[in-house]
Amino acid sequence: MSEHDGNGGNGALDERIARSSLVDDLTITFDRADGTMKVGGRVVNYEVALTMCERAARHFETLLRVQAAGAAQQAIKENARVAAIIDRTRGGRG
Repeated sequence: MSEHDGNGGNGALDERIARSSLVDDLTITFDRADGTMKVGGRVVNYEVALTMCERAARHFETLLRVQAAGAAQQAIKENARVAAIIDRTRGGRG
């Protein structure tokens, strides 16, 4: 199968090149040992980089809320389990 587009160009290759120019890469590295952060990558402009950081922050906030909700559910289950044990040891119904 040929990648030529019939117009003398290389359609699939041209599309990959165009697509790669639309990809921004932002890398954030945090060193927990000394508390330093390095920011690097390749972005079109700083506004794009800030938008990427905002979206990443919202994503991580969502993950944090899901994690906290899971921990709260586990705590509720554990409290119910302990309450049932206490109820049984006191001669209540169980």
